[in-house]
Amino acid sequence: MKTYNKRQLTEQEAYDRLSALCASSEHCTAEMEKKMGEWGIDSEVQERIIIRLNNEHFIDDTRYARAFVRDKYRYNKWGRNRLSQELKLKHIPATVINEAMEEIDEDQYMTILTNELQKKKASIKASNDYELRCKLYRFAISRGYATDEIERAIGSQDEW
Repeated sequence: MKTYNKRQLTEQEAYDRLSALCASSEHCTAEMEKKMGEWGIDSEVQERIIIRLNNEHFIDDTRYARAFVRDKYRYNKWGRNRLSQELKLKHIPATVINEAMEEIDEDQYMTILTNELQKKKASIKASNDYELRCKLYRFAISRGYATDEIERAIGSQDEW
């Protein structure tokens, strides 16, 4: 963890750094609070900066959650359980998480899961179908997919 012992940042300097950071990529409120905490910024000043960043649309937890869900399920191939857990760790409200999850295209989501399972199947060494299915389930669960989603993906294949 970086600490800035040289001198305390002013409120405006902290705001300028955070707004520049938010202008380059999407960030949530918790990330900004963590960053200010590392800089040793007083909690009252943190609150004022967060309000200002929100008012000027540099941070928006709803926008952040939607972008996070969209990117992580498409590119990292994460399931709903993992997505939800990661957003909870970033202190995103449950209502916002649910709204973001509703934007997942079900067909694309299941296609991603099926493709991932097929790729994984090619690298698995199993002596029987039961062992193969168990390993595929464990893999998909570790990626954050629910058992009913995994069952649908495996069941949609003629032979595994």
